[in-house]
Amino acid sequence: MSRNPLPVLPQSATDPTAPTTALATSPAPSSARLANAEPFWETVVELLSDAVFLVGPDRTILYWNRAAELLTGYSRDEVIGSHCLRAIHCNVCEHRCGVFEFSDVKDVPLVLRTREGHPVETIKNATVVRDADGKPLFGIEVLRDVTAWNERERASTEARMLAESQKALVRGMLDSVTEGIIGVTHDGTIRFVSTSAEQALGIREQDVLGHPAQDVVGTEVADLVGHVVRAGAEVSRSRVDVSPTGAALVPVAVTVSPLVLPGEPRSAMVLVRDLRAEERQQRERMRSQAFAYGTLVSRSPRMQEVFDLVDQVAP
Repeated sequence: MSRNPLPVLPQSATDPTAPTTALATSPAPSSARLANAEPFWETVVELLSDAVFLVGPDRTILYWNRAAELLTGYSRDEVIGSHCLRAIHCNVCEHRCGVFEFSDVKDVPLVLRTREGHPVETIKNATVVRDADGKPLFGIEVLRDVTAWNERERASTEARMLAESQKALVRGMLDSVTEGIIGVTHDGTIRFVSTSAEQALGIREQDVLGHPAQDVVGTEVADLVGHVVRAGAEVSRSRVDVSPTGAALVPVAVTVSPLVLPGEPRSAMVLVRDLRAEERQQRERMRSQAFAYGTLVSRSPRMQEVFDLVDQVAP
């Protein structure tokens, strides 16, 4: 690896008798200590996985570490003394450089182009070192390659969006079914409740998720769920009275089917059909078909004929 020394520091940083500058500390370090420290700090910077480079006020590259070589494809021998745009082809820097304008740059996303033209997504941090008069000496720029991290984030986001869209699709399908649908896990807890099931049983999904099925659909249906989970066969009941969460009894027709999802134990899906409207209509039909004569009531059409005949012959 060719020698890539750090820039020479101003006299005030190496000579305690010189005027104080922004780089000096109190007490000022000796020239010998700084001379010994320079190789140390250069070694530290070379160990960093982030690209680090220094540029002068004229944007000439003064220092270029090994990580910068790997990131851009340009060796330090090619870029030292050259304008920074020779090696840093980014979507922002080519139009405007904010390092010397703003002094500090924090977490700015940039897209670079490597020597081969490949895009690299980076995060840039930079600061400017100035002398006592505020004159810029050089800028320190750090670029972190976040391409792989961003790709993972995008993949995760896409997977999450796909899962959410699939969930919304399944939910839409469940809610479009007239019968209420209740999902029950293998251990007998409520997994999901469709809108129709909420309306039929007078419950809200958010209030019963994770609760024991027995508390929501009653002991009889919960026992059917347990049987289906164990045996893997569908069972039905034409009429079951359920009292969800202690509410009034609701007559429902029930079908419990096994539900097998990839990578999960067998669970169950409960279809419930609210019978209250049907039974109410049946009672109304029976009342409308009833025939009466005085205090006598009959639903037999033959008896209606007798009542009519009595009316005809009665004085």
